Amino acid sequence: MAKRVTIKDIAKEVGVTPSTVSCILNNKPLPFKDETVKEVKKVAREMGYTTNVFARGLVKGTTNTIGFLFMGNTEEPFSNPLVFKIVSQALNALNRKDYSIFFSRSMHFDDPKDVEDHVHSTFSSGRVDGVIIIGPPEHQYHDILLKLKYDLPYVLVGRVEGTRRMNMVDVDNEQMGYCAARHLAETGVERIGYIANEIGGYQFQVDRDKGFRQALKDAGKDVDEELLVQSRTDSSQSKEEKLIKSMIGKVDALYIWNVSVAQTLCQMVLEKKISIPGDFKVIIDEGMKDYLNTQIRFTSIEIDTKKIGVLAAELIDEKLQKGQDHFSQVFIEPILNIGETT
Repeated sequence: MAKRVTIKDIAKEVGVTPSTVSCILNNKPLPFKDETVKEVKKVAREMGYTTNVFARGLVKGTTNTIGFLFMGNTEEPFSNPLVFKIVSQALNALNRKDYSIFFSRSMHFDDPKDVEDHVHSTFSSGRVDGVIIIGPPEHQYHDILLKLKYDLPYVLVGRVEGTRRMNMVDVDNEQMGYCAARHLAETGVERIGYIANEIGGYQFQVDRDKGFRQALKDAGKDVDEELLVQSRTDSSQSKEEKLIKSMIGKVDALYIWNVSVAQTLCQMVLEKKISIPGDFKVIIDEGMKDYLNTQIRFTSIEIDTKKIGVLAAELIDEKLQKGQDHFSQVFIEPILNIGETT
């Protein structure tokens, strides 16, 4: 078996002290010459040096492990393409910093007390140094998160209303609703509505509704409550078809952020039961395209999943390296992609 390359080996090869090599490879901000930094990293790479994460953890008294907690009642978290993209980007960023990863989820528990016990037994027992929570969490979980923050650093991917004392990274959902309505208004139409999921226990739904209404007001459009429709995601296709047909003649444009309704709409277009944008213009969430088997080039509002994932990783690393002396909340601007449906 080949001998493991050590910091001392690199120091001997370059002609510097082991402490200099250690500082450079651990990216410590000390005043080394640029040529020294480049030479140390070049030799380390050529000699096949890899960081001994376990040894580093023993010295620091840490595990060098980040936990991922998936909130909500989902059987397979990665079956959601949006979650998969965000977590993949976060994993890549954490791997570059030599973190190990531990996954857990809360879907087996209906009682919030059981969730709380699970979270604390899993993450507050020294198994991980910090946690990235993939939300958004339902309201009954908020108190659990507030208690958890005193045990170890965590970053929530999602948003909780009413507190500044949490680390959060999310798309600006209010701006998503605003951007959708503003674009539809700018196409010159008058009667603008939406078909959404039921606006219940999730803050992002409330935020989108708020942004949508504000954009209509700013554009001088009436906010017609009859055109702002909520539909259950488990509604039958026949009910969804009836809902969509009922919008013909009532609206000029729709923002659809209900996956099931969007799927039914695509099927109706395929069967020529409806014409888009002939009967009305449509804008959807970019993430819904992963669920739509269609050639329709929808106008969409995109969530920058790469930026959210990377920021979540950078934020949890920052809290671990510098301490949690303040709370950080970052909200990413959505991106408008104009297609053929508006």
